[in-house]
This record gives sequence, C-alpha cells and structure tokens, in this order.
Amino acid sequence: MRDAAARGSGAGPGRFRLGPLAFLALTVALAPPGARAAGKSQAPTAVVVTTAVDRVWPSPNRLPPLGSIGERVAVVFSPDFSVPTNRLFYERLGFLYLEDASWERVLASVEAFNAANPSRAVETLIVASHGAHGNGLKLQANERPDAARSYVSIGALQERLARAGVRRCVLAACNAGRLFRPEIYNALDRNARDPLFLPATLGFLDASPGFDPKRSSVVIIRRADNLKENTTEGTAADLSPAARRALGLGDGRAVRFVVTDLFVQMLAGDPSLRLTSGGYVTDMMLENPSNARSERLYRRFVRLVDALAGRKSDSDLTLPGASG
Repeated sequence: MRDAAARGSGAGPGRFRLGPLAFLALTVALAPPGARAAGKSQAPTAVVVTTAVDRVWPSPNRLPPLGSIGERVAVVFSPDFSVPTNRLFYERLGFLYLEDASWERVLASVEAFNAANPSRAVETLIVASHGAHGNGLKLQANERPDAARSYVSIGALQERLARAGVRRCVLAACNAGRLFRPEIYNALDRNARDPLFLPATLGFLDASPGFDPKRSSVVIIRRADNLKENTTEGTAADLSPAARRALGLGDGRAVRFVVTDLFVQMLAGDPSLRLTSGGYVTDMMLENPSNARSERLYRRFVRLVDALAGRKSDSDLTLPGASG
C-alpha cells in the first residue's frame, strides 16, 4: 500500500480506526494568537473540557458483523483523497458512501437518504477532507485553482445535519481544531490568506444569520490534539481470504481503498485516541504524524477486519494488539 499523507493539503484521510466514542474528559490545547509558531513544540495553554460523546461503535469485541460496521454511518471523502474502488469497499462494510467536491450536494444527499430511509437513517457522518490549515472544511476534485471545490463552516454543518436528523459528525481533517475558532465558526473568512485556501468554485456554505451552535442537537467531534491527519491507501488483497469472501471482493487485487488514522483508531477503540467536541486552537500544525505509525494502524485495521470475518459468535473475536 501507499501512504497518501502528502497528497492532501491541510487535512487528509489516512490510517483509519473507528471505535467507541465514550464519555471522556479531554484536554484541549488553546493558545492565544501568536503564542506558538507553526510546528513548534512549546506547550500551549491547556484547558480541560469534559465532553459527553456518544459511542459510534461498541467496544471492538462487540462489533457487529463485518458487513454491518457502517450501519447508520455515512463517510464523506474529498474526491482527491479517494481511489476508484473506495466506494465499493466502504459500501461492502455497510456505510453510506459520499464523494463529491460540493458540500451542498453532500448534505442534500444525506438529507434525502434519511428522508427516504427512516429505518436506517444516518446518525453519524465521518468526514475525510481538507482543513485548509484550519480556514475551512474543504472538498475538492484536485489542487488546481479552477478545480471543483467548496467549503463549509462548522456552524453550517451543524445546522444542515440537524435538518437531516444526523446526531454527530466526526472530522478527519488536518488542523481541525482551528476550524472551531469563534470568528469563523458560523461564517468563513473569504479573504483568508493561505496557499491552501483555494478558490471556492462551487461556493461556501455558512450558517444562517443568528444560528446559535449552543442550541444545536448535532455534536461535531475532532481530535483533542491539533494534528495533521494521515491517509493510507490499502488493497483488499491484504485481507484474509475469509474477509474477502465475506465482503465479496474476489482476490482483492483490483480493490483499493483509503483509510484515515482517525477512522482506524476509532474502530479499534485505541486508548491513546483523545476526542472532543469543545474548545478550539489557534496554533497551526504543519508536520505530518509519522508514516510508521500510520502503517501500524493500517495493519491493525487489517487484523480487525480479518478477525471479524473469522468470528463465529459475538464472544470469540480475537482482538488485534493495542500496539499495532
């Protein structure tokens, strides 16, 4: 497989682990403007935020059958993070898969799906997209200035997802903590001066005037640590024969897919993962997490999928090692 971390700008999917999001007391790094230079290691001012976050999945030993992992969960991929068979892989795991450069079309699709399918309506949206250095959640076809591209604010996400009946949204995006800054929470700064803040050829989505995020029923979840998000491209040929049979993927050589570190950590219930729905950061992280860590997470994902395929009952799942 090929690590795709360098492919994205400002945020990108990578090694993916999805696991239970429980009630957690999380430390969120808050730094006043200019307090920490990008990429520096000085400790920012810390604030403890206790955030109640419902679980997306149960603990790894109580996960549903392989083809039902994505039940009531939608994944959104920026097109330039994806590969041609990404949709096939995620749909075989039971996810609603959305890949588009238009936030308007993505959110309209979630709303339409939930209206047409109330018995299996999406409750959780997982977004694998760019953070544009924390200046806006970005979907794009590619990095050309004239490419199809759109941005959405966190407040607009809350407002639109509430209309669709979604309960929570998990962001796998670089510098996601900066997207929660009060000055851009509801309405993005169209004049942000940043090389990753490219022309919004498909427009911006902001919250309606007067929208109050404190009254929203939708929880927006991110890493408590402000990081870049690695993505890894894998192949179904890495899975066991039993897993490929269960997912109907043949020998797997023609099926490639992309996972983010965050997705994998959540699915596997990684105890080192810290999540929050509160606070914001002003500092910017420019360095990627290590590719070696992403490789370990990818191998954990493969082992977990293989273990689920080989499980004969809910109690005999052999869990992959926590250290990868």
